[in-house]
Amino acid sequence: MRTRSQSRKLADLPAGSGPSAGSGARLADPAAVSGGSGAILTDPPAGSGPCVGPEATTTRVCWSLSLANPRLPLYGSDEAIANANQLRRCCSGESGRPRTRLRKWRDWANLPTELLEEIATRLLTDDVSEYLRLRSACKPWRKCTDDPSLSGGGLDPRFRPHHWIAVSYCASPSRRHLINICTGARAEVDRPELSTHHCFGIVDGLLVLCNKATSAVHLLNPLTGALVHFPAITDVRATKQTPAAAFKAFFNRPLTEEEMRVVVIDTPKISVPDPSAINGAAIDDSTSPPTLVLALRHRLNRIICAKPGDQYWVSVHFGEQREPLYNAQGKVKFYTLLSFRGHCYVTTSNGHVMRVDLRGPRMVYLSREMAVSSQTGSYSYLVRSQEDHRRMLMVRFLACIDLAHDRYPPEELFTTRDGVSSRMEVFEVDVIGRRLIPLNGIGKYAAFVGKTYSVMLPTDKFPKLAPNSVYLNYRHQKWCDLGIYCFKDRRIGPPREFTQGTYRRLFPCACHWELADYLIVDIQQLR
Repeated sequence: MRTRSQSRKLADLPAGSGPSAGSGARLADPAAVSGGSGAILTDPPAGSGPCVGPEATTTRVCWSLSLANPRLPLYGSDEAIANANQLRRCCSGESGRPRTRLRKWRDWANLPTELLEEIATRLLTDDVSEYLRLRSACKPWRKCTDDPSLSGGGLDPRFRPHHWIAVSYCASPSRRHLINICTGARAEVDRPELSTHHCFGIVDGLLVLCNKATSAVHLLNPLTGALVHFPAITDVRATKQTPAAAFKAFFNRPLTEEEMRVVVIDTPKISVPDPSAINGAAIDDSTSPPTLVLALRHRLNRIICAKPGDQYWVSVHFGEQREPLYNAQGKVKFYTLLSFRGHCYVTTSNGHVMRVDLRGPRMVYLSREMAVSSQTGSYSYLVRSQEDHRRMLMVRFLACIDLAHDRYPPEELFTTRDGVSSRMEVFEVDVIGRRLIPLNGIGKYAAFVGKTYSVMLPTDKFPKLAPNSVYLNYRHQKWCDLGIYCFKDRRIGPPREFTQGTYRRLFPCACHWELADYLIVDIQQLR
């Protein structure tokens, strides 16, 4: 039972008194305290520490009103009372030592700017999501670090979610389920822009969008929400044939502004009747600001490029390529695109590797070795290695091999259920040496290859995937009657079965499909 004098002592304490003022102190019910009544302090609520804000983190410093105010009686076991009295003497200085707190308080909010910048830089080398967590800690930290939604107009390479892919939901067109392809981490975002745009793939973690009303192209960072604006896809200009004098200047030194006007002029627009022709993208960081490169299919066979703020898209000239059936119409023969080390690389179906040189803009060869004959059905895909991000790989699937021209050991071939001789191979693209290096496989990784984009995932983070295997896109699975190829034992798997909707179209959704099923469809758009 609490005596009147005890109740009076507790009531006499003014609000905000003692060292725990403003830290969420409350008096406990006497029945809830073992051994009698007293005063205890709960953990401080979020936002009461040095970093005040909706996303603040606090340093918890627990005080006891009984320890801070010697007038309050202590209750409990003899050992507990003895320990409390010892702590009270330490806090009041009775022991002859200076008065100290129970825990040392650190001013985390006001770290030196140089130290905070060093921490931010190291986090960015890991992943941009870690950098965003740092900025969400408190307002002082946000003031000392760059805002990813503003830096570089939203195209700063430091803040691109390179290791993230976005999986859609059928329940909400604006929601995306984000997956880190290196660690398996997951996050969910809701971006209103996705409701008013068509999504045509992903590049460096950025979503390629096209406005449904204006046909303007945008890049959306799903983690930061930064939106980058590009011209409407309906305004594409061709590239004029390069005169011999300009060609000579091109190979010896960069083109001057006058020569550039000779090479690229305003010619009649190239008709792009449907934005769904966009199928594949890359970002070239050799310019400032970076240049977005898009692949146009649906018989257009064009590679186009533009920078934020440009008035129109420019069609890339075929340059060094020699494909008369395509080049005679100003078209480029290509198969897939990939951003790698700040440049855009392109592969043709038979295995040539080219680079988009934006000084033209034009196509230049990187490697023409390892190409197969035109009689062999060949499909080449560029993909960034997950084991070493400094390496670029080319996965090539050969079907209906012309054994008279392309000679391969019989043990390296496999036969599909239709009796077609086929082969799966992988190369490292040596950019400096301008060559292809054959590899025996891709180790613990699973590769999903398609025209829209290709991606590799570690099977230790995604155990449902088969290691050292290639997953073909949905279209090739139906055509070739082949789903998965394993390099280790040259084993093949059957194609996946999907239920098609109206107009024989598939609508991938993470709500009902597994990740492998979703990627098989998403890596090659079927619009």
